[in-house]
Amino acid sequence: MNNIVAAVKLENHGSSSISEYGIEFMAADAFIPGDTPSADVRLRLLCFNQLGPRLETFGGWEPGKKCLITGSIVFTDEKKDRLDVIVSTITPDIPDTTYVNQVSLGSAFFGTGFDQVKVQKTGNLAISIGILMDESETKTWMSLECHESRKTKLQDRVRKGRSVSVVGSLREYRTEDRPTPYRAIICHDFSTRKEQPKSAGSSQKEAARSGYQEASVDPTPVIEFAP
Repeated sequence: MNNIVAAVKLENHGSSSISEYGIEFMAADAFIPGDTPSADVRLRLLCFNQLGPRLETFGGWEPGKKCLITGSIVFTDEKKDRLDVIVSTITPDIPDTTYVNQVSLGSAFFGTGFDQVKVQKTGNLAISIGILMDESETKTWMSLECHESRKTKLQDRVRKGRSVSVVGSLREYRTEDRPTPYRAIICHDFSTRKEQPKSAGSSQKEAARSGYQEASVDPTPVIEFAP
């Protein structure tokens, strides 16, 4: 599962229900505020269209107000301006100064080997990861950004196609000459699955379904980054 907990500010509600992923939803555009508008993390929130307290709270949410939401991030193979989030819970009327941006990715894998790790201007390390959608072969590509103190761990663990579980926060950046944003997860911690000999015909999909064989223990303290 790919989950999110975030304090988001509402932009606007959709005018009617929509059908996505075989389900009827009410939709709304919202964002996790960044340091500048170009760094806002833009989301499309999808609330199950069934009468009840959650839909009532969702429908009564006023533009410009913040709510704390939890939900599942839906990754597809389309490069979208906004990630879809299926809302599980919604807590209204939180203070405007509240900042929460926490995600956990359980269906990711390294897109390259360690030789393709890039050093950013900030000194952070970045590598491409893919995220699988449920049990399908559908993938979304984004960057995994780590503090330079994680270099040794990355060097030990990164293998192209190796499954990785990540806890961190979403980061986006937009420029006028790009149709879609640069999108990354700022890694607070990650763990990898124990490598197993591959049998003939094994696939990334099968690897993604296998359970964790060994949990990594990382003594490095969690390092927070500015969005």
